[in-house]
Amino acid sequence: MAHGCNLTTDICPSAREISAQRQSIEDLEAWQTRQNGTLQRLEDKLDSLRNWIMGAMFTSLVALIGWILATLLKK
Repeated sequence: MAHGCNLTTDICPSAREISAQRQSIEDLEAWQTRQNGTLQRLEDKLDSLRNWIMGAMFTSLVALIGWILATLLKK
């Protein structure tokens, strides 16, 4: 045994640490998957909101152009 290593006391704690680290990694991967899903839903909502705003702006622009043309044609 190198460096005074006792297999009974040294390997078991290491195995427990590795097991705990694996569990932590699995938990982090599951959390990441949930976050990715949440981010995708948020992105979809923002895209929908952006499209709605662009539609409202386009409608306002068309109405403004129509009003300007109507005003100019009255003269």
